[in-house]
Amino acid sequence: MSRARTNRWTRFRRNRPKQFKSGASVRLLEDIDGYLPAMLEAIRSARRQVLLETYMIASDETGRQVIDALCERAKAGVNVRLVFDAVGSRMLSREDRIRLRDSGARLRMFHRLRLFQLSRFFLRTHRRILVIDDTVGYVGGYGFTDDWSDRAPRGKYHERVWELKGPVLNDLQRAFRWGCGRAMAAGVEILDPAPRHDDVAWRVMSLTHLGRDQALRRIARDLACGANARLWLATGYFVPTLTFRHALMEASRRGVDVRLYLTGEKTDHPLVRIAARRSYGALLASGVRIFESVARPMHAKCLVVDEGYANLGSANMDRWSLHFNRELNVEVSDKKTNRCLADSLLRLEAQSKEIRAADMTHRSPREKIMGLVAALFEWAL
Repeated sequence: MSRARTNRWTRFRRNRPKQFKSGASVRLLEDIDGYLPAMLEAIRSARRQVLLETYMIASDETGRQVIDALCERAKAGVNVRLVFDAVGSRMLSREDRIRLRDSGARLRMFHRLRLFQLSRFFLRTHRRILVIDDTVGYVGGYGFTDDWSDRAPRGKYHERVWELKGPVLNDLQRAFRWGCGRAMAAGVEILDPAPRHDDVAWRVMSLTHLGRDQALRRIARDLACGANARLWLATGYFVPTLTFRHALMEASRRGVDVRLYLTGEKTDHPLVRIAARRSYGALLASGVRIFESVARPMHAKCLVVDEGYANLGSANMDRWSLHFNRELNVEVSDKKTNRCLADSLLRLEAQSKEIRAADMTHRSPREKIMGLVAALFEWAL
Protein backbone atom coordinates (compact mmCIF):
# COMPACT_ATOMS: atom_id res chain seq x y z
CA MET A 1 0.00 0.00 0.00
CA SER A 2 1.46 3.36 -1.00
CA ARG A 3 2.29 5.93 1.70
CA ALA A 4 -0.24 8.41 0.24
CA ARG A 5 -3.06 5.85 0.32
CA THR A 6 -2.05 4.68 3.82
CA ASN A 7 -2.09 8.23 5.16
CA ARG A 8 -5.46 8.96 3.52
CA TRP A 9 -7.07 5.83 4.95
CA THR A 10 -5.53 6.44 8.38
CA ARG A 11 -7.01 9.94 8.46
CA PHE A 12 -10.36 8.59 7.27
CA ARG A 13 -10.56 5.89 9.95
CA ARG A 14 -9.35 8.25 12.67
CA ASN A 15 -11.94 10.92 11.82
CA ARG A 16 -15.01 8.85 10.95
CA PRO A 17 -15.89 7.46 14.41
CA LYS A 18 -16.16 11.02 15.75
CA GLN A 19 -18.87 11.73 13.19
CA PHE A 20 -20.95 8.61 13.81
CA LYS A 21 -23.76 8.58 16.36
CA SER A 22 -25.31 5.52 17.96
CA GLY A 23 -28.70 4.21 19.03
CA ALA A 24 -30.47 3.63 15.71
CA SER A 25 -32.45 0.65 14.44
CA VAL A 26 -32.08 -0.25 10.74
CA ARG A 27 -34.22 -2.61 8.67
CA LEU A 28 -33.67 -3.29 4.98
CA LEU A 29 -36.70 -3.30 2.65
CA GLU A 30 -36.49 -4.67 -0.90
CA ASP A 31 -38.44 -3.34 -3.87
CA ILE A 32 -41.83 -1.68 -3.78
CA ASP A 33 -43.47 -4.77 -2.27
CA GLY A 34 -41.31 -4.22 0.79
CA TYR A 35 -41.35 -0.46 1.25
CA LEU A 36 -44.74 0.81 0.03
CA PRO A 37 -47.00 -1.15 2.44
CA ALA A 38 -44.73 -0.20 5.36
CA MET A 39 -44.76 3.49 4.38
CA LEU A 40 -48.54 3.61 3.89
CA GLU A 41 -49.11 1.99 7.28
CA ALA A 42 -46.74 4.47 8.92
CA ILE A 43 -48.38 7.49 7.24
CA ARG A 44 -51.87 6.35 8.21
CA SER A 45 -50.76 5.99 11.84
CA ALA A 46 -49.24 9.50 12.02
CA ARG A 47 -50.46 11.62 14.93
CA ARG A 48 -48.38 14.81 14.81
CA GLN A 49 -46.28 15.23 11.67
CA VAL A 50 -45.46 13.74 8.26
CA LEU A 51 -42.43 15.04 6.34
CA LEU A 52 -41.91 13.85 2.76
CA GLU A 53 -39.35 15.00 0.23
CA THR A 54 -39.08 13.02 -2.99
CA TYR A 55 -37.94 13.32 -6.57
CA MET A 56 -40.73 11.27 -8.15
CA ILE A 57 -44.44 11.01 -7.48
CA ALA A 58 -47.12 10.75 -10.14
CA SER A 59 -50.88 10.72 -10.44
CA ASP A 60 -51.02 7.03 -11.24
CA GLU A 61 -52.19 4.03 -9.24
CA THR A 62 -49.06 3.89 -7.08
CA GLY A 63 -48.81 7.63 -6.48
CA ARG A 64 -52.47 8.05 -5.59
CA GLN A 65 -52.19 5.51 -2.78
CA VAL A 66 -49.66 7.82 -1.14
CA ILE A 67 -51.58 10.99 -2.00
CA ASP A 68 -54.79 9.56 -0.51
CA ALA A 69 -53.01 8.65 2.73
CA LEU A 70 -51.40 12.11 2.98
CA CYS A 71 -54.71 13.90 2.37
CA GLU A 72 -56.48 11.80 4.97
CA ARG A 73 -53.86 12.62 7.62
CA ALA A 74 -53.82 16.32 6.74
CA LYS A 75 -57.60 16.49 7.09
CA ALA A 76 -57.24 14.84 10.50
CA GLY A 77 -55.07 17.75 11.63
CA VAL A 78 -51.63 16.16 11.22
CA ASN A 79 -48.87 18.56 10.17
CA VAL A 80 -48.13 17.33 6.60
CA ARG A 81 -45.18 19.02 4.82
CA LEU A 82 -44.23 17.97 1.29
CA VAL A 83 -41.42 18.83 -1.12
CA PHE A 84 -41.69 17.35 -4.62
CA ASP A 85 -39.19 18.02 -7.38
CA ALA A 86 -40.92 19.91 -10.19
CA VAL A 87 -39.16 17.95 -12.95
CA GLY A 88 -39.15 14.48 -11.44
CA SER A 89 -42.79 14.86 -10.32
CA ARG A 90 -44.05 16.52 -13.51
CA MET A 91 -46.63 13.73 -13.89
CA LEU A 92 -48.35 14.82 -10.69
CA SER A 93 -51.59 16.33 -11.92
CA ARG A 94 -52.82 19.80 -11.06
CA GLU A 95 -55.92 18.21 -9.55
CA ASP A 96 -53.86 16.16 -7.11
CA ARG A 97 -51.77 19.19 -6.15
CA ILE A 98 -54.95 21.12 -5.40
CA ARG A 99 -56.35 18.16 -3.49
CA LEU A 100 -53.26 18.01 -1.28
CA ARG A 101 -53.36 21.74 -0.54
CA ASP A 102 -57.11 21.78 0.08
CA SER A 103 -56.69 18.95 2.61
CA GLY A 104 -54.36 21.16 4.66
CA ALA A 105 -50.99 19.80 3.52
CA ARG A 106 -48.21 22.29 2.73
CA LEU A 107 -46.73 21.50 -0.68
CA ARG A 108 -43.66 22.96 -2.37
CA MET A 109 -42.82 22.06 -5.98
CA PHE A 110 -39.05 22.41 -5.97
CA HIS A 111 -37.50 24.60 -8.70
CA ARG A 112 -40.28 24.99 -11.20
CA LEU A 113 -38.93 25.73 -14.66
CA ARG A 114 -39.32 29.35 -15.66
CA LEU A 115 -38.18 31.09 -18.83
CA PHE A 116 -35.63 33.34 -17.14
CA GLN A 117 -34.38 30.71 -14.68
CA LEU A 118 -33.40 27.87 -17.00
CA SER A 119 -30.17 27.26 -15.07
CA ARG A 120 -32.31 25.83 -12.28
CA PHE A 121 -33.02 22.84 -14.53
CA PHE A 122 -29.72 21.32 -13.36
CA LEU A 123 -30.42 21.96 -9.67
CA ARG A 124 -32.83 19.24 -8.60
CA THR A 125 -33.76 17.69 -5.29
CA HIS A 126 -33.12 13.99 -5.71
CA ARG A 127 -33.44 13.25 -1.99
CA ARG A 128 -35.90 10.77 -0.55
CA ILE A 129 -36.85 11.57 3.03
CA LEU A 130 -39.97 10.31 4.77
CA VAL A 131 -40.29 10.86 8.52
CA ILE A 132 -43.44 10.08 10.49
CA ASP A 133 -43.67 11.67 13.96
CA ASP A 134 -40.66 10.54 16.00
CA THR A 135 -41.38 6.88 15.28
CA VAL A 136 -40.00 5.86 11.87
CA GLY A 137 -38.22 7.18 8.79
CA TYR A 138 -37.31 5.90 5.32
CA VAL A 139 -34.38 6.70 3.04
CA GLY A 140 -33.31 5.22 -0.29
CA GLY A 141 -33.94 5.72 -3.97
CA TYR A 142 -37.66 4.96 -3.86
CA GLY A 143 -40.36 6.69 -5.87
CA PHE A 144 -44.12 6.73 -5.90
CA THR A 145 -44.91 5.95 -9.52
CA ASP A 146 -45.86 2.85 -11.46
CA ASP A 147 -42.23 2.58 -12.67
CA TRP A 148 -41.55 0.78 -9.37
CA SER A 149 -44.56 -1.53 -9.73
CA ASP A 150 -45.44 -4.62 -11.76
CA ARG A 151 -47.25 -2.31 -14.17
CA ALA A 152 -43.97 -0.84 -15.46
CA PRO A 153 -43.35 -1.75 -19.13
CA ARG A 154 -39.64 -2.48 -18.46
CA GLY A 155 -40.39 -4.34 -15.23
CA LYS A 156 -40.39 -2.85 -11.75
CA TYR A 157 -37.19 -1.29 -10.48
CA HIS A 158 -34.76 -3.13 -8.24
CA GLU A 159 -34.84 -0.93 -5.13
CA ARG A 160 -33.37 -0.99 -1.61
CA VAL A 161 -34.73 1.15 1.25
CA TRP A 162 -33.75 1.55 4.88
CA GLU A 163 -36.42 1.80 7.56
CA LEU A 164 -34.91 3.77 10.43
CA LYS A 165 -35.90 4.26 14.05
CA GLY A 166 -34.30 6.05 16.96
CA PRO A 167 -32.31 9.30 17.22
CA VAL A 168 -31.41 9.22 13.51
CA LEU A 169 -34.90 10.61 12.86
CA ASN A 170 -33.92 13.94 14.41
CA ASP A 171 -31.17 14.37 11.81
CA LEU A 172 -33.61 13.47 9.03
CA GLN A 173 -36.07 16.08 10.33
CA ARG A 174 -33.31 18.71 10.34
CA ALA A 175 -32.28 17.73 6.81
CA PHE A 176 -35.87 18.17 5.63
CA ARG A 177 -36.25 21.51 7.39
CA TRP A 178 -33.01 22.77 5.86
CA GLY A 179 -34.23 22.04 2.33
CA CYS A 180 -37.94 22.80 2.40
CA GLY A 181 -37.71 26.60 2.09
CA ARG A 182 -38.16 29.38 4.63
CA ALA A 183 -41.93 29.60 4.41
CA MET A 184 -42.41 25.90 5.15
CA ALA A 185 -39.48 25.46 7.56
CA ALA A 186 -41.14 27.53 10.28
CA GLY A 187 -43.81 24.87 10.69
CA VAL A 188 -41.49 21.86 10.77
CA GLU A 189 -41.17 20.45 14.28
CA ILE A 190 -37.94 18.88 15.45
CA LEU A 191 -39.65 16.47 17.79
CA ASP A 192 -38.18 15.36 21.09
CA PRO A 193 -35.25 13.00 20.59
CA ALA A 194 -36.54 9.61 19.63
CA PRO A 195 -35.63 6.85 22.09
CA ARG A 196 -32.62 4.65 21.44
CA HIS A 197 -33.34 1.35 19.76
CA ASP A 198 -30.50 -0.93 18.67
CA ASP A 199 -26.92 0.14 19.16
CA VAL A 200 -26.29 0.78 15.45
CA ALA A 201 -23.85 3.61 14.63
CA TRP A 202 -24.98 5.92 11.85
CA ARG A 203 -24.34 9.20 10.09
CA VAL A 204 -26.62 11.19 7.75
CA MET A 205 -24.93 12.51 4.60
CA SER A 206 -26.92 15.47 3.26
CA LEU A 207 -25.34 16.58 -0.02
CA THR A 208 -25.90 20.03 -1.50
CA HIS A 209 -25.83 21.57 -4.97
CA LEU A 210 -22.83 22.26 -7.18
CA GLY A 211 -20.21 20.43 -5.20
CA ARG A 212 -20.46 22.63 -2.11
CA ASP A 213 -20.25 19.36 -0.17
CA GLN A 214 -18.02 16.76 -1.83
CA ALA A 215 -18.61 14.22 0.94
CA LEU A 216 -19.95 11.52 -1.38
CA ARG A 217 -17.00 11.71 -3.76
CA ARG A 218 -14.45 11.92 -0.95
CA ILE A 219 -15.93 9.10 1.11
CA ALA A 220 -16.33 6.77 -1.88
CA ARG A 221 -12.72 7.40 -2.90
CA ASP A 222 -11.34 6.87 0.60
CA LEU A 223 -13.39 3.72 1.12
CA ALA A 224 -12.10 2.29 -2.15
CA CYS A 225 -8.54 3.15 -1.15
CA GLY A 226 -8.92 1.63 2.30
CA ALA A 227 -11.06 -1.46 1.68
CA ASN A 228 -9.38 -4.68 2.78
CA ALA A 229 -11.73 -7.53 1.82
CA ARG A 230 -14.65 -6.37 -0.31
CA LEU A 231 -16.31 -3.38 -1.89
CA TRP A 232 -19.69 -4.02 -3.48
CA LEU A 233 -21.50 -1.09 -5.13
CA ALA A 234 -25.01 -1.04 -6.60
CA THR A 235 -26.11 2.00 -8.55
CA GLY A 236 -28.65 2.67 -11.26
CA TYR A 237 -26.44 5.14 -13.12
CA PHE A 238 -22.67 4.64 -13.19
CA VAL A 239 -20.61 7.48 -14.66
CA PRO A 240 -17.84 7.75 -12.05
CA THR A 241 -15.04 10.25 -11.82
CA LEU A 242 -11.65 9.15 -13.12
CA THR A 243 -10.27 9.24 -9.56
CA PHE A 244 -12.93 6.87 -8.24
CA ARG A 245 -12.55 4.54 -11.22
CA HIS A 246 -8.79 4.30 -10.59
CA ALA A 247 -9.43 3.72 -6.88
CA LEU A 248 -11.69 0.76 -7.72
CA MET A 249 -9.09 -0.67 -10.09
CA GLU A 250 -6.29 -0.26 -7.56
CA ALA A 251 -8.39 -1.91 -4.85
CA SER A 252 -9.09 -4.88 -7.10
CA ARG A 253 -5.42 -5.27 -8.03
CA ARG A 254 -4.42 -5.51 -4.37
CA GLY A 255 -6.91 -8.34 -3.79
CA VAL A 256 -10.12 -6.62 -2.70
CA ASP A 257 -13.32 -8.28 -3.98
CA VAL A 258 -14.75 -5.37 -6.01
CA ARG A 259 -18.20 -5.93 -7.53
CA LEU A 260 -20.45 -3.50 -9.39
CA TYR A 261 -24.19 -4.10 -9.72
CA LEU A 262 -25.43 -2.00 -12.62
CA THR A 263 -28.42 -1.72 -14.92
CA GLY A 264 -28.69 -3.86 -18.04
CA GLU A 265 -30.51 -3.46 -21.33
CA LYS A 266 -33.79 -2.65 -19.58
CA THR A 267 -32.89 0.90 -18.64
CA ASP A 268 -34.69 4.22 -18.70
CA HIS A 269 -31.47 6.05 -19.70
CA PRO A 270 -29.74 4.12 -22.53
CA LEU A 271 -27.08 6.80 -23.10
CA VAL A 272 -26.01 6.64 -19.45
CA ARG A 273 -25.64 2.86 -19.71
CA ILE A 274 -23.52 3.22 -22.85
CA ALA A 275 -21.34 5.79 -21.08
CA ALA A 276 -20.91 3.35 -18.19
CA ARG A 277 -19.90 0.50 -20.50
CA ARG A 278 -17.07 2.61 -21.92
CA SER A 279 -15.19 2.05 -18.67
CA TYR A 280 -15.92 -1.69 -18.43
CA GLY A 281 -12.79 -2.79 -20.31
CA ALA A 282 -10.30 -1.20 -17.93
CA LEU A 283 -12.28 -2.24 -14.85
CA LEU A 284 -12.55 -5.86 -15.99
CA ALA A 285 -8.86 -5.97 -16.86
CA SER A 286 -8.00 -4.98 -13.29
CA GLY A 287 -10.19 -7.76 -11.85
CA VAL A 288 -13.39 -5.84 -11.03
CA ARG A 289 -16.49 -8.00 -11.41
CA ILE A 290 -19.49 -6.36 -13.12
CA PHE A 291 -23.07 -7.61 -12.99
CA GLU A 292 -25.88 -6.17 -15.11
CA SER A 293 -29.51 -6.71 -14.11
CA VAL A 294 -31.44 -8.75 -16.67
CA ALA A 295 -35.17 -8.89 -16.04
CA ARG A 296 -35.67 -5.48 -14.42
CA PRO A 297 -33.94 -2.08 -14.32
CA MET A 298 -31.49 -1.37 -11.51
CA HIS A 299 -32.35 1.55 -9.26
CA ALA A 300 -30.82 0.63 -5.88
CA LYS A 301 -28.05 2.91 -4.59
CA CYS A 302 -26.00 1.19 -1.90
CA LEU A 303 -22.46 0.32 -0.93
CA VAL A 304 -20.95 -2.43 1.24
CA VAL A 305 -17.32 -2.27 2.39
CA ASP A 306 -15.58 -5.08 4.29
CA GLU A 307 -17.69 -6.47 7.16
CA GLY A 308 -18.76 -3.37 9.04
CA TYR A 309 -19.69 -0.49 6.72
CA ALA A 310 -22.85 0.07 4.67
CA ASN A 311 -24.17 3.12 2.83
CA LEU A 312 -27.63 3.54 1.28
CA GLY A 313 -29.61 6.50 -0.02
CA SER A 314 -30.58 8.50 -3.09
CA ALA A 315 -27.17 9.25 -4.63
CA ASN A 316 -26.03 7.56 -7.82
CA MET A 317 -22.41 7.37 -8.88
CA ASP A 318 -22.85 9.88 -11.70
CA ARG A 319 -22.24 13.55 -12.47
CA TRP A 320 -25.75 14.64 -11.44
CA SER A 321 -25.39 13.23 -7.94
CA LEU A 322 -21.79 14.36 -7.55
CA HIS A 323 -22.25 17.92 -8.79
CA PHE A 324 -25.85 19.06 -9.22
CA ASN A 325 -28.48 17.21 -7.20
CA ARG A 326 -29.43 17.49 -3.56
CA GLU A 327 -28.95 13.98 -2.19
CA LEU A 328 -29.28 12.18 1.11
CA ASN A 329 -27.58 8.95 2.16
CA VAL A 330 -27.21 7.25 5.52
CA GLU A 331 -23.97 5.54 6.50
CA VAL A 332 -24.05 2.69 8.99
CA SER A 333 -21.20 1.08 10.90
CA ASP A 334 -22.64 -2.25 11.99
CA LYS A 335 -21.76 -5.85 11.12
CA LYS A 336 -25.35 -7.13 11.12
CA THR A 337 -26.57 -4.36 8.80
CA ASN A 338 -23.55 -4.85 6.54
CA ARG A 339 -24.24 -8.58 6.30
CA CYS A 340 -27.95 -8.03 5.58
CA LEU A 341 -27.21 -5.61 2.73
CA ALA A 342 -24.49 -7.89 1.36
CA ASP A 343 -26.92 -10.84 1.33
CA SER A 344 -29.42 -8.66 -0.54
CA LEU A 345 -26.80 -7.86 -3.18
CA LEU A 346 -26.05 -11.57 -3.56
CA ARG A 347 -29.74 -12.17 -4.29
CA LEU A 348 -29.51 -9.40 -6.86
CA GLU A 349 -26.43 -11.05 -8.33
CA ALA A 350 -28.44 -14.23 -8.90
CA GLN A 351 -30.81 -12.22 -11.13
CA SER A 352 -28.00 -10.58 -13.10
CA LYS A 353 -25.58 -11.40 -15.90
CA GLU A 354 -21.87 -11.20 -15.19
CA ILE A 355 -20.04 -9.25 -17.87
CA ARG A 356 -16.82 -10.80 -19.18
CA ALA A 357 -13.98 -9.19 -21.07
CA ALA A 358 -15.04 -11.11 -24.19
CA ASP A 359 -18.44 -9.40 -24.07
CA MET A 360 -16.75 -6.02 -24.49
CA THR A 361 -14.61 -7.06 -27.47
CA HIS A 362 -17.70 -7.96 -29.51
CA ARG A 363 -19.62 -4.73 -29.18
CA SER A 364 -21.72 -3.74 -32.17
CA PRO A 365 -20.68 -0.78 -34.37
CA ARG A 366 -23.78 1.04 -33.20
CA GLU A 367 -22.77 0.72 -29.54
CA LYS A 368 -19.26 1.92 -30.34
CA ILE A 369 -20.60 5.00 -32.13
CA MET A 370 -23.05 5.70 -29.32
CA GLY A 371 -20.15 5.35 -26.91
CA LEU A 372 -18.34 8.19 -28.66
CA VAL A 373 -21.50 10.31 -28.47
CA ALA A 374 -21.83 9.49 -24.76
CA ALA A 375 -18.23 10.58 -24.22
CA LEU A 376 -19.04 14.05 -25.57
CA PHE A 377 -21.91 14.47 -23.09
CA GLU A 378 -20.42 12.56 -20.15
CA TRP A 379 -20.17 15.78 -18.14
CA ALA A 380 -23.98 15.95 -18.10
CA LEU A 381 -24.76 12.26 -17.49
